[in-house]
Amino acid sequence: MFIRHTATELQRRIAAQNAKTYYAHLGPRKKNELKKKNIRYLAVPTVRSKQTSPKAKEVLMIWDIPRESLVGEYVYELDTAPTVGEVANYDKMQAEYIGKGPETL
Repeated sequence: MFIRHTATELQRRIAAQNAKTYYAHLGPRKKNELKKKNIRYLAVPTVRSKQTSPKAKEVLMIWDIPRESLVGEYVYELDTAPTVGEVANYDKMQAEYIGKGPETL
């Protein structure tokens, strides 16, 4: 279950930076795996804002791989943090969670 609201400029900037960094460090094997699994979107962690619920375990935005840009203006607050590589639907977009540790960003 998630809450959706409009992202702040800082949240958009951090999410875009995290997505670009993650994708730039992906090897060709992982990129091919995403293509084979028809994964077009990545669920990318971002920072909390004043609007973020204290109950939120993870705050993320969606990154469009082919377009190399964020999808929409929304941030999603999750009540449970997904596992790295987990695929979930966010507003009908199937996205793979990239995580937020040094091993993924």
